[in-house]
Amino acid sequence: MEKREDLRSIKSKMLIKRTFLDLMQESGYQHITIAKLSRKAMINRKTFYFHYETLEDLYEEITDEYLHLLDFSPLISSTQIELSQPEFLVSAVSALEKIKEQKELFKTLLEDPTNNRFNDKLKDFLSSFLLKTLKLTDYAISKKIPETLIQSIYSDIFLEITKWWINQDNISASEAINILVSMLSDNMLDALGLHIIP
Repeated sequence: MEKREDLRSIKSKMLIKRTFLDLMQESGYQHITIAKLSRKAMINRKTFYFHYETLEDLYEEITDEYLHLLDFSPLISSTQIELSQPEFLVSAVSALEKIKEQKELFKTLLEDPTNNRFNDKLKDFLSSFLLKTLKLTDYAISKKIPETLIQSIYSDIFLEITKWWINQDNISASEAINILVSMLSDNMLDALGLHIIP
């Protein structure tokens, strides 16, 4: 009897999450209410409250699950990493491929016009990852640039490439990561046609 209740609980949580994401696609996070979600999922409000206290709790659980797909933990566990290391490249390609498997749901979270929190959480996640990159601190000190600013710029680049790539059908995860590494390692001033004269 207990196992059946566990299965029923798992199924109702999955239904609530799926319905929540459907409503996000239709009208955006800010327009979802528990009453709307309950009606669309054909559950009573008590079922929702059995699993979640608020819509925000549900949203946080969903976004954390999707951020978990970007698993750089094998790299983060080492003292420092370098963006050109094969381990980073393999992990980054794998993360993008996992995103592509859940493409529509990631698009819903990334492109919600009523709520930017997933983008902010993703950027924070990427910034904490970039804290571990080799020479970032040294570079910041040598250029007299705040390290947090460099982290912010690099994580913005990764975020924007991910948002662009998720809408592309003909570019592989490997190609997208090569673009990322190229943008982070090339002299960006060259792309603007600017040259600093010593």
